[in-house]
Amino acid sequence: MMLQSSRDELAMIDHATVVPATLVDVGVASHDPRDDGGGAEGRYTYRMLDGKQGDISKTYDSVDQIPGYENDEILEVEYLPEKPEVKRVKGTGSSSPGEFKFWLGFKCLLLAIWFIVSGAFFVGAVRNG
Repeated sequence: MMLQSSRDELAMIDHATVVPATLVDVGVASHDPRDDGGGAEGRYTYRMLDGKQGDISKTYDSVDQIPGYENDEILEVEYLPEKPEVKRVKGTGSSSPGEFKFWLGFKCLLLAIWFIVSGAFFVGAVRNG
C-alpha cells in the first residue's frame, strides 16, 4: 500500500490535472475536545475534464478560512486523469520529486530510529526478566 501511494504521489507531481472546485457545504469539523477553538470543514465539488464530477473536503481552523465562503478565494483540486480517486487539494502535497524523496527518506529514518529504540527497550525488558 505504501509503495502504491508513493507511486500515486509521484504521478501527482508529474502530471496531475488541476481544476477549480465549488463550495457546496460547510460543516463543523470534529476536533479534539481539548482544543480551545472549534473547526470547520469545507466540502467541495469539482468537474473533471471528461465531464465527471468529484467531491473533496478539507478542514480549517475557522469558517473564515474556507475558500469560497464569504470570500473570493478559489480552491483548486489536483487529480490523476487515469485514476480519478487519487485527488488532493492543490498545494497540500509535495511539489517536486526531490521534495517528495526528501520527506520519504526522512520518514523512513524516523521509522528506523523508532524500531531501534523500541527494540532496545524490548531487549532490555527481556534481559531484566
